[in-house]
Amino acid sequence: IRVSTQEVDLLQMGEVMTYNKAYRNNKLITTDYNGIYLVENGLKRPFPSGVVFSSHGYTLANVIRVSTQEVDLLQMGEVMTPKINP
Repeated sequence: IRVSTQEVDLLQMGEVMTYNKAYRNNKLITTDYNGIYLVENGLKRPFPSGVVFSSHGYTLANVIRVSTQEVDLLQMGEVMTPKINP
């Protein structure tokens, strides 16, 4: 919905919203496939290679594109390691 500047000016300023780091937990994220991360406990865990990514059974269809700003809000976690199938 488009509103005029005058309408927006009628609204009171609220509290600054913070980023919910758990919002993307257990999701795969990327910024234009420039590195893919698994978000766990609010941390971004990078995949060091396509082989490691595939070993977890993931495909690019599982990856959500997000802004660079969103990725930058997450602290770096441990690098993903290959999943060993028994």
